[in-house]
Amino acid sequence: MAYHGGGSRMTRDLQTMFSEFYSSEDDFSKAAALEPLILRGRKTNTHLLLDSFRDQTEYTQASIIFAMRWIANARAKRILVNLMSEEWLTISVRAALTDVIRSLGLSQCKPIVQKQLQHTAPEIRFWSCTALGMMGNADDLEQLQALLGDNAIGWEKETVAQAARGAIDWIRLGE
Repeated sequence: MAYHGGGSRMTRDLQTMFSEFYSSEDDFSKAAALEPLILRGRKTNTHLLLDSFRDQTEYTQASIIFAMRWIANARAKRILVNLMSEEWLTISVRAALTDVIRSLGLSQCKPIVQKQLQHTAPEIRFWSCTALGMMGNADDLEQLQALLGDNAIGWEKETVAQAARGAIDWIRLGE
């Protein structure tokens, strides 16, 4: 997905955005730093952001993802959906992304979320359960029930099994 070209003005815009982003203290300030780049409506800006995303630290990648949750416009959502299919994401970045996908209700990511239920990392299984609880249906109950014995810690002190139980309850509540 590499984009090459665009000129020095866009490179300066991107550098300015990251400079403001790095100096921001909280998610709202980080979102304010990202928003102009995403909202401009230039496809090249999105390509520049995605090209530079991979070069950022894991912490910065997760911060960008969480900031996009606050922007939550169509362009930011498309970026998040595109990121879900990237294989190179680290476990913590994929966990953060799956959490944001869940909170924004991006159901087009459901096939990836279903596949992530089998991931080797408990954090990914945990957040995938919570996401599936929000976007899943009765067809997903069997996959979630298979995780009811998964006592690996997925987030803080909560297990994958607890997330699966919560997801099952949410799906049944919505039926």
